[in-house]
Amino acid sequence: EQAHERATRSNAMATCFYHVFRGLSACLFDDGAALLAHSSAATSLTDVISAFYPTALIRFLSAMSAAYQLRATNGSDGGARSALQAQLDTAADWLGARAADAPSNFAALHALVDAERLDIDGKPWEAMQAFERAIGLAHRRAWHCALANERLGLFLLRRGLDTYAHRTLARALGLYRDWGAQGKVCQ
Repeated sequence: EQAHERATRSNAMATCFYHVFRGLSACLFDDGAALLAHSSAATSLTDVISAFYPTALIRFLSAMSAAYQLRATNGSDGGARSALQAQLDTAADWLGARAADAPSNFAALHALVDAERLDIDGKPWEAMQAFERAIGLAHRRAWHCALANERLGLFLLRRGLDTYAHRTLARALGLYRDWGAQGKVCQ
């Protein structure tokens, strides 16, 4: 991986794609530090890519990184929280606009970000409905569906709903296995 980074350092587009897909990996493996690093690096390089879907992934990763950091700060440093909330809201709004134009491509990602945002805002019932919406909309994209199920399972665990959480996490594990994500299955 380090050799690849060195080899592509002079190619901004390749570097951007590297950070997009490493950020996605960090998101799937719930690695907040790597998610922050790679989503920030990809965001700074957004202008060098011309592909639309990876641009959407950058916005999605930016939102998930902000959500991860907002949960970690847990009420401290109001200025930092405001900036993270703005980052989350901006990415969610951007994804919402894309979801309106192309729902089969972006609606599940938007619903998942919306669920995370509602959870952070202390609206668990609305968050659970948004997680369910994300799962329903993700049926055509295996990793969207697996990640939405996993995030719902973790949400349920945080609320002490262990029986439902474990069932949902087991479903996510099966979806990751079906997708061929053996590294995630072994996690």
